[in-house]
Amino acid sequence: SPWVSFDLDRVVDVREVTVVNRGDCCDDRAVPMVVEVSEDNAAWREVGRRTQAFRRWELRFEPVAARWVRL
Repeated sequence: SPWVSFDLDRVVDVREVTVVNRGDCCDDRAVPMVVEVSEDNAAWREVGRRTQAFRRWELRFEPVAARWVRL
């Protein structure tokens, strides 16, 4: 269950996340991928999930207040 989180430095409205997968091979390694957001880096809310291989995933959702985004 590897993951990476991004600290946006302050709480902002997040409404989209774009993930570009590796282009040389193995694009199925990134699935399943879950996108979560948090205001406090403790309580996380899922905003998207991808279960099929992809090269580029443009996830759009209703705006949510968040400081951290975790993949």
